[in-house]
Amino acid sequence: MWQDYLILICNIVFSYALIPTIIHNYKKKRSSVQVQTAFLTTLGLVVVGATYITLKLYLSTAISFVMALLWLILLIQSISYK
Repeated sequence: MWQDYLILICNIVFSYALIPTIIHNYKKKRSSVQVQTAFLTTLGLVVVGATYITLKLYLSTAISFVMALLWLILLIQSISYK
């Protein structure tokens, strides 16, 4: 399905955009992301990933879980750097 590829490409770009934030937070030992934002985004991405798998959008599922993992890292940073 072409939609799977389109969602994959967009989410790769979104994932790539998170990496500098994670690195910056790690270097400064300070988080610029609120705990509530990181928690709800992580939870939402897990739900979206689970929804994609029911639609047989396997690439979208994988990248959604990768994004959820990146947001989980931001959540952990938000909690530990407070």
